[in-house]
Amino acid sequence: ARQYSSTGMETSGYLKVSGSATFAAGITHNRAAITAASYTILVTDYYIGADTTSNAITLTLPAAATAGGGKTYIIKDEGGDASTNNITIDGDGSETVDGVTTVDITSPYGALNLYSDGSNWFVY
Repeated sequence: ARQYSSTGMETSGYLKVSGSATFAAGITHNRAAITAASYTILVTDYYIGADTTSNAITLTLPAAATAGGGKTYIIKDEGGDASTNNITIDGDGSETVDGVTTVDITSPYGALNLYSDGSNWFVY
């Protein structure tokens, strides 16, 4: 459903722009704050803030085909203890991240950016 007003258009689905777009007020992305030892990343997540102060964390990616080609995630050690409590990123099933089944964040306050090609995941 689209709604038009004197200040623009609102949509409850997604907005596709061909060409360029200017955002005067910035963009806010979904952020998941994770403290549990395991979490399955949702397709609707974008930033994944992992608090490693209490435990190691395993994050399981959604199926790359479900997420779709071009889907991106930013994963960050917000707790600063990844050297002690690693963050493990695991592909769905047999899917890989840069050709391996799991990738770890082991640096305090480290981060990892990922994208999908629709079949697997890659670090960028």
